[in-house]
Amino acid sequence: FSCSRNTVRKWLRRWQAEGPKGLRNRSRRPKNSPNKKG
Repeated sequence: FSCSRNTVRKWLRRWQAEGPKGLRNRSRRPKNSPNKKG
């Protein structure tokens, strides 16, 4: 594999926090939008 150390650290933190579920693909969309109208 060719991953940066930062990527590996991110995956390791997710694994420690959530187990296998933490490694699932995640949406990169923000959970909320501060400029959203309505």
